[in-house]
Amino acid sequence: MLVSWLIDPLTPSQTLLAEALDPETSADRLVALVRDAPGLAWAVAAHPRMSSQRVAAALAELSRWRLSEALRSSRLPLAVLDALARMGGEDIERAVASAAATGDSTLAHLLASGTEVARLSVVYRSTLSAPLLARAAIDPAWRIRARAAQHRMAGPTLLAQLARDSDPEVRHAVVRNPKTPLSVLIACADDDESDVRYAVVTRLTSHDAPGELAVEAALAQRAFDREVIVREAVAAHPSTPAATQLQLARDASVRVRTALAKCPSTTPAALGVLTSDSSVWVRLELVEHRNASAEVLEALANDAAECVQHALAARRMG
Repeated sequence: MLVSWLIDPLTPSQTLLAEALDPETSADRLVALVRDAPGLAWAVAAHPRMSSQRVAAALAELSRWRLSEALRSSRLPLAVLDALARMGGEDIERAVASAAATGDSTLAHLLASGTEVARLSVVYRSTLSAPLLARAAIDPAWRIRARAAQHRMAGPTLLAQLARDSDPEVRHAVVRNPKTPLSVLIACADDDESDVRYAVVTRLTSHDAPGELAVEAALAQRAFDREVIVREAVAAHPSTPAATQLQLARDASVRVRTALAKCPSTTPAALGVLTSDSSVWVRLELVEHRNASAEVLEALANDAAECVQHALAARRMG
């Protein structure tokens, strides 16, 4: 009986891997393997004939995209990544900063000596230790500090520090961070920049009684803000106190009064003030308000503008 032996040949990638793992493969051939198959750099790095420096030098010769491919492996030794980072060059540093296997000591080196692009790549990592974030928080470039302020692992102490940063973009980033404590947000409510104050108002919220009192006090203070956009945000806020709403109902800006008329939590007393507003658009907003009292609706029924009367009639007809 004829016996046939079926032999499955190795695929090209398996052949190259076998070559990288073969103790007899020469150093020059191993360097060529890094160039031809960057994804096998981890296997070349483990070869007894190759040093970390030589592997790093081979990686440094790759194009930006092939280098990223090589650094994608979590099995690449830390020593190779560290040696590569110290060779310099924006593309190389950025690739090492983004590599999942890069260790904290190498990341610290990049934060201390790397290009701004590399440092930014470090702080864009999803996981970053407290010491590395602290280093990023004192970086001379505001973009690095702002990214540190937005990082999901930034703690209360670091956020409080960055809330006092000289650059408004950094302070704005602190306010946008969902983990920023209420106490830090309230401290930012007096910021010199209106964009920061506006962001604070939109973020103010609390789920406990003491915190709610602090929120109401901050909103009441910002109702006197010199910028319309901030007062408008206060008027639209669901936690704005009733007394503050009465003040905003007489605000000089129609945008503020319109925002108050639209806010679902505006009190009947404030709505009553708005029934005599000079803007027909403000009065129209009152027609559909859920808190409109009988007195408010009666005033709207006698409004000088026919469009308001018609809108009220449509509401009553269902």
